[in-house]
Amino acid sequence: MKLNVSDEELAKRMRVRRETVWRWQDAPNRLNPQKIAQIAEKLGIEPVDLWRHPDRISLDKAAQHIKDPKSLERLARYIGDLPPSGA
Repeated sequence: MKLNVSDEELAKRMRVRRETVWRWQDAPNRLNPQKIAQIAEKLGIEPVDLWRHPDRISLDKAAQHIKDPKSLERLARYIGDLPPSGA
């Protein structure tokens, strides 16, 4: 997913300095969940999209192409959106 948002534009949306955005890029492991959620919100994406390779589609988008209900249920269980069978 390519958003074409410059560091300066993200800084403006987040109301921080451009240098702060650079620090986030250099050390993404230092971002807390709340800050990750804020960045994603300002970019109009889901937090997990910040780490997905741009050439890979999201699991949600992939699931839209699954027509077989059993396969869709297995995928949901695999990613943890449904409890195990019989639970």
